[in-house]
Amino acid sequence: MAEGLVVFLALLVLWVGLAWLGRLQDMGLQAQHGSRHAAFAASRYMDDALAVQQVKHGYFLGPSHQWSLRSGAAILDKEASQVTVKLERGLTLDDKAQVGGRGLSVARLRTELGTADLGILQANVDLNLSSWREQQTDKASLLRLSDLDKVWPILRRHTAILIDSGHASNDAAAQQRLEISPIAWANSSQKSYELARRTDAVMGAVDAAWSRERPVFDWLQAWTGRVPEHHLQP
Repeated sequence: MAEGLVVFLALLVLWVGLAWLGRLQDMGLQAQHGSRHAAFAASRYMDDALAVQQVKHGYFLGPSHQWSLRSGAAILDKEASQVTVKLERGLTLDDKAQVGGRGLSVARLRTELGTADLGILQANVDLNLSSWREQQTDKASLLRLSDLDKVWPILRRHTAILIDSGHASNDAAAQQRLEISPIAWANSSQKSYELARRTDAVMGAVDAAWSRERPVFDWLQAWTGRVPEHHLQP
């Protein structure tokens, strides 16, 4: 009976320890998922405040995230104030390492086309549960299971992602970016558009006799999704 009691107490401590470790790993996993969500949300031009709100409500609040101590007390408060989400930029590349290299016009073109390196974005999610260590009081017990409620490390997870690197969601977005760039398109195209409109004002009446279509002064969007033949393979 004495040996059985010792084994039972050892299993009890192991069971409580596994429950504690399981909660800790689950919260760490949610912190990792939250950092990924914040990073990819930033890549979609979402502001920091909205990203923080989505991370807290999506990964630390709600009925599926009800972590509690052995006493039944909730580990996180209703606002998940123990969770901190930060979006930080890393160092940018030198002009020599940027696309196109150095040069005032090249630097301006990089900015207009959105290909300039602005630094790696890092989304950090910190889960600070140190307040529970301060609130727990020493209680005399044979197994000292209350010590597990004092051992709550600070969980830190982060995800680094490269954003604003000249990507576009579709062909139309890529052409729109090119269209608003003064150096790459707008400065030259406006002169051509002006000359074409003046020509159309004179030749429009002549071409009307043959029921010809009037010119369209959008020389980019009409080619959305079209790929030149020499880029296609059967």
